[in-house]
Amino acid sequence: YSQEVKQRTANLDICGDLFSLWAGQVSASIGAEYRELELGVVGNQDNNNITGVRFGNAPSLKYVANNIFPTEGKYNVKEAYGELLIPLARDLPFARAIDVNGALRFTDYSTSGSVQTWKVGATWEVSEDIKFRATRSRDITAPTLNDLFAPLTVQLNGARKLRVASLIQTAIARSVGDRRDGSCGSAAVAESASA
Repeated sequence: YSQEVKQRTANLDICGDLFSLWAGQVSASIGAEYRELELGVVGNQDNNNITGVRFGNAPSLKYVANNIFPTEGKYNVKEAYGELLIPLARDLPFARAIDVNGALRFTDYSTSGSVQTWKVGATWEVSEDIKFRATRSRDITAPTLNDLFAPLTVQLNGARKLRVASLIQTAIARSVGDRRDGSCGSAAVAESASA
């Protein structure tokens, strides 16, 4: 089988210092990004075998371990963000530096809609060797291409053993109906040579 993943991205980021306070420069960053992701899978399944599982002679052994079915899918993401860093103290006896920071991000997924995430935090640098950080945020994890569009996969381990082949044959017979008259096709699983 083969799998192709495409990603197209465009982004714009602007950052710099806004103005100066008693403890240093207030800095900010803003930006926007567009991403389009696409997945295409060419499968290796056997369309003449309704189970997708092949056993038996040497040419078909490559299908014993893994059958991948074809699939495709795509989505896009639009984002805009802003970040701010404000210094509150510098070079004090109890603090080499104290800063607060914040961030806001708007995201729109073509598959699931829009979401707003944020972060506020503070950093207290006591000395060159000791630093404390505190953060509160709202975060998300978006599904990947494989989470959304992963192909159907039939994977068998130890499929060459008689017991496994027998269980597969029983499951197939139950799922497609035990039609031995041939009116709706038949499913058969042959055992390959035992390991």
